[in-house]
Amino acid sequence: MYVFLLNLLNRSITAGWLILTVILIRLLFRRAPKWLFCLLWGIVAIRLISPISIKSSFSLIPSSKTVTVDLTNQEPPVIDSGFKIIDDAVNPMVSQAGMNEPEAGGFTIQDIMTIGFYIWAAGVFILLGYALTSYLKIKNTVAESILSKDNVYVCDDINTAFILGICKPKIYVPSSASEDTLKHVTTHEKAHLKRFDHWWKLLGFLLLAVFWFNPLCWIAYALFLRDMEMACDEKVIRSMEKDDVAAYSQILLNFSSSKKRLAAYPLAFGEVSTKARIKNILNYKKPAFWILLLSIAAVLVLSLCLLTDPFSDGKNIDGSAIDPGNSAQEEPASMTSLRRIYGQYFDLPTENGLDVYVSENPGNYFTCILLPGAEDKKSEMELIKMRAAKIQEMKEILSTYNIDPENVHIIMWQNPFSSHVGEYWIHWEGEDEETIETNRRIYIEKVRRQLF
Repeated sequence: MYVFLLNLLNRSITAGWLILTVILIRLLFRRAPKWLFCLLWGIVAIRLISPISIKSSFSLIPSSKTVTVDLTNQEPPVIDSGFKIIDDAVNPMVSQAGMNEPEAGGFTIQDIMTIGFYIWAAGVFILLGYALTSYLKIKNTVAESILSKDNVYVCDDINTAFILGICKPKIYVPSSASEDTLKHVTTHEKAHLKRFDHWWKLLGFLLLAVFWFNPLCWIAYALFLRDMEMACDEKVIRSMEKDDVAAYSQILLNFSSSKKRLAAYPLAFGEVSTKARIKNILNYKKPAFWILLLSIAAVLVLSLCLLTDPFSDGKNIDGSAIDPGNSAQEEPASMTSLRRIYGQYFDLPTENGLDVYVSENPGNYFTCILLPGAEDKKSEMELIKMRAAKIQEMKEILSTYNIDPENVHIIMWQNPFSSHVGEYWIHWEGEDEETIETNRRIYIEKVRRQLF
């Protein structure tokens, strides 16, 4: 349950960066074809749904795991947003807030996460319950409708047109509508069905129900519905004459008074944002072929940059940006070569876990020494005699062990031959012990995330 909740939270935060990017693109390219925006919202959906993490040097995501929690040691959450200035400001406050001891009547981290899980589940239940009751309500309203033709049903008790249903969707229109009105309305609704928009709306609502705690997801859902309607409008008017476009716009205006409430129902497909849609229709121009080509290329590039996660979250252990020329960031050698160079780090006993001694070296990169876990820590001379591996190489070495990451102990070690002070980012003069311990824990967590 705890792992599920953390994954949900981190996935939501990661998708939030993507949502902000899509919103910015919508503002900068207002005249772009609206189907392009629908594809971008599709990328957001993939980001929310996908359980796998693909690493890429092209990733624009600041951090793929913003929140981590050490449940074993009952430590407060660690925030790694990808921006050091934010982490340095937030983490001390989180740590100072802390968790009271259970014996003192306080809450443990497990208690808080359990409460959070039930709050999240209650939100999901409420939204899904709303979807079901709204469907039954509309279904009851159109129960007495009469089939007109081509899956179009006429009803006396409604005053707007909409699609209802998922597997066998039906088009419902008011009996008071004129023949010309019905012609344009049914054309629009059939275009929705051809685009499977009733399915996409349902998927969007289900994602909203799961990620209801993220306000950006509510904004994304509302904009997604608007873009979907505009994309459908553009599809309908693409082959229309000027007079027909004007008549189509007037019909949208006539139906606008009763559509807002219906648009909120996830299993009914009504119309939204009438004013914006009419403006878009009147200003619509069929995009040139080169614009379509550039649009598709832009979607592909954004998919590569926003659907992938950064290597090591795009940061060094101390939060600074990765230098592409830094030798510490080079790809590790093959496993055979690693065994030849660092043979003493393979096939170690793991009964007491493993100890990884991490030291900073000139050039702002980190090296590691691996030893069997033991209560008596190694002396400096014993450590100096060993050949240190780069952190990426140590990651490959650790992958050969069948061991729980929690049993791998990160130990900060100051190499006396290094020109760097290993704890300068942890211990500043005048800081209290609590702050120093918080910085130490954040540092160890970042090392751990690079190793696993």
